[in-house]
Amino acid sequence: MKRLDYGFLFFLFMAASVFLVNCGGSGGGSGGGTGTLSMSITDAKPTLPVNDIVQVVVTIDEIQVHKSGGGWTRLELANGATEYELELLQYYDGDTTALVLPVTLSSGRYTQVRLGVREAYMVSTSLGNIPLEIPSENLKTDKNFEFDLPTGGTSAITIDFDLSQSIVATGTGTYQLKPVLHVVKEQTVIEGYIAQASFGAADSATVILYWDYDGSGSITAGDVIYTSLVVEKGADPTVFRIYWVTPSLNYVVKIEADGGTYTEAVAAAQIPEGTEYMLNEGDPISF
Repeated sequence: MKRLDYGFLFFLFMAASVFLVNCGGSGGGSGGGTGTLSMSITDAKPTLPVNDIVQVVVTIDEIQVHKSGGGWTRLELANGATEYELELLQYYDGDTTALVLPVTLSSGRYTQVRLGVREAYMVSTSLGNIPLEIPSENLKTDKNFEFDLPTGGTSAITIDFDLSQSIVATGTGTYQLKPVLHVVKEQTVIEGYIAQASFGAADSATVILYWDYDGSGSITAGDVIYTSLVVEKGADPTVFRIYWVTPSLNYVVKIEADGGTYTEAVAAAQIPEGTEYMLNEGDPISF
């Protein structure tokens, strides 16, 4: 699968994605009122560089938010400990798990989310544990992502830890973790039905969601892979869903199975926040 330069990806995803960088931070914001913030974490059933991966485990040791005009506030992890080990392949098809339990913070606009990842590994049925190299000693995400915490109100954020884009083969038999995280406030879904005949002799199909950067409605050189997932052949037709899509962006969906291909453009106006978009107008997809 095509892999892109991460500096380029960092620029393109803007507020829709979070990329790992080294950074420090301290302190917390102040404000007149308070609100309640909670965070969850999820993943899809991703395409991975090793075929028989059954677990991807990451250890998170830090979560902070930055308030506009203020500083960083460290939040307690949902397990109440200093580290939180998560097996991310448990949380797909829209499932999430708590990362930060509801916490009272000063109300106002928050502009950054920071996530620290200390350790990670994959578990293969044939190879056992496969360590994921972390390019720096303790990577942290630190990227602009604005959300408002209203006085007396609540804000719930979901972090989609996109493993399909985050695990990179080095070419020397090892793998690195370079997380790509999509941060969303409401679940936006792209859904489709694949006719069983479209699988041909294959047991699965690959669904790739491209960010249609130039809005052309087709896959061009400037477009990037937003996420990808594996769809196992099931009932006829087989349903799949791409959860936690960043809303109001132009996309192209590409489905591949047994040498066949289907593509469909999804315009930004068709997927406002919190909606569900049906591919092929809800009819089974044949190719």
